[in-house]
Amino acid sequence: MQYPTIRSIKTFVAGVLCFGLALPVKADQIISNLFNDWYWHAFISQGLVHTSDNNFAGESDDSLSTEFRDMGLIIGGRPFENIQVVGQILSRTMGEMDDGDLRLDYGFVNYMFLSNWEQTLGVKVGRVRSPLGFYNETRDAAHTRTSIILPQSIYTDRLRNLSFARDGIQLFGSYQYGASLLSWDLVYAEVEITEEDLPEVVNGQDLQGKVDTPFRPMARLIWDWDAGRVRLGVTYHPLEYEYTTVAQDPYNSGVVEFDSWTFSAEYNTASWSLISEYTFAKNNLNVLLKNLPVSMSFDSKSHSYYVQGVYRFAPGWDGFVRYDELRTRYDEPLIPGSTVTDISVGLGWQPNQHWLRRAEWHLVDGTTWLSVRDNRESDLEKNWQMVLFQVSYRL
Repeated sequence: MQYPTIRSIKTFVAGVLCFGLALPVKADQIISNLFNDWYWHAFISQGLVHTSDNNFAGESDDSLSTEFRDMGLIIGGRPFENIQVVGQILSRTMGEMDDGDLRLDYGFVNYMFLSNWEQTLGVKVGRVRSPLGFYNETRDAAHTRTSIILPQSIYTDRLRNLSFARDGIQLFGSYQYGASLLSWDLVYAEVEITEEDLPEVVNGQDLQGKVDTPFRPMARLIWDWDAGRVRLGVTYHPLEYEYTTVAQDPYNSGVVEFDSWTFSAEYNTASWSLISEYTFAKNNLNVLLKNLPVSMSFDSKSHSYYVQGVYRFAPGWDGFVRYDELRTRYDEPLIPGSTVTDISVGLGWQPNQHWLRRAEWHLVDGTTWLSVRDNRESDLEKNWQMVLFQVSYRL
């Protein structure tokens, strides 16, 4: 798959140059300090997937798929006290959705205007990670998750490349008062969409025209109390695509909009955690339709949520149970195939800070969050099960 890394790299480099040129220091001082204080991290995970029906992350239907792999390298430097440069190179393999090609997943310059015990204020320029919910920014690193796959109702893997990062600018800050910490993010950026990802957005339809993504805002607010005992968050996450038709195109030109609000809550103790997130979204995909039957109508309002409990029952061991639901036609609940539910349980073992092993089982009713690139609609089965195993290592 061709991923748009060149544009991302240009944005990243432009941000570095802008900050570098604005500094009242000599060029040789910039070069000598560029990686004076640098660091790197790496991670790799390999998963196995078996499904009773349908395909997830490759040909898993009554088989065993190994096309479920992440390899990442994070490199960062602090050339000056208030400036940090950081980027992640990623190779992701997940069936037909990702083929393992190396790409610049994110890369930005981080400048801190203010940083003390009570307050922080900074800006990032480049390809920044989208501040969506609790887990989007670290979703590829297995050690930051409580399960092998995140709740698909909120963090859908088939749309991962559209929701993970965007090119632009991000303002962020925090304020500490007593036992509470209030943090916020404001983003103004554009999402990259490729020809390979587009079918996932429009449910497998063949769009022959041109798609552009304008800059759009995004915002998140998180309240943290008692060093993480309680966390509450809200995210506003709009997406927009401008579609221009070509000759004999069965679709109309138009602006497709996706607007979503995500509400997040978490309660933690030393031995257990309770987590839930809820998203309400709406889209106007019907602007593209041209005399198509009602069954192919995509314009809708949807809601999705999950409730998850995690229990850390022994040193290095944890287990979870989760209920996950996605309803793509919240305003029309009787339409067949508009709802998918997933009941899952899992077990994790981390013998040391480097290694992590996980196993989990899913009982799924519905097919909405399955990739149209891994599955033909005529072959889909509504009721199916999935078993996953994963081994992860980090440096």
